[in-house]
Amino acid sequence: MPHKPSKRSVLRVLALCLSAAACTQPSWQASPQPVSTALMRVDRASVMATACFYDRQPVPCGDYLLQRLVPMLDNRPYIRDLVISDATARCRAEGVGTLCELSARVRFTQGGRTWPVRVDMRYRAPEHRPFVVGARYAPNPLADSSFAPLAPVRDVLDRLVASIAQESERATRITSL
Repeated sequence: MPHKPSKRSVLRVLALCLSAAACTQPSWQASPQPVSTALMRVDRASVMATACFYDRQPVPCGDYLLQRLVPMLDNRPYIRDLVISDATARCRAEGVGTLCELSARVRFTQGGRTWPVRVDMRYRAPEHRPFVVGARYAPNPLADSSFAPLAPVRDVLDRLVASIAQESERATRITSL
């Protein structure tokens, strides 16, 4: 036969429940985040037109580049009207490694002045892994940082963003003289 609780134990449980309900419960509220203006300060079409190739196969890279540019622009609110034109990144096997070449023209406004920048670079990765473009990787195959074959493409695009940041710092030093 099941044990029947006494009135005293029922009242004790009821009192605990009521006291717990009367206590102020902590509430969590996310603080409002400042709205990023980065996307308004970059010509998205020019970034999305960036052409990337890995072993002569086209690899969509505009989304990845835009994702890398936004934090950089958030940290540099003085950069305006960023345009990337004639940007091409080509990675191919060379020896046991991968050779990537990037060429781009970049223009941005900072301190009331337009700064044109030509970026030409070569990057050598220590190994080369084959990559076959497929539906599995569309539309942004570079988004998965654990996918090693495209690491050299990610690296060279990251270096492009770093070059833009470096040129912005140089422009800041020049205008402050």
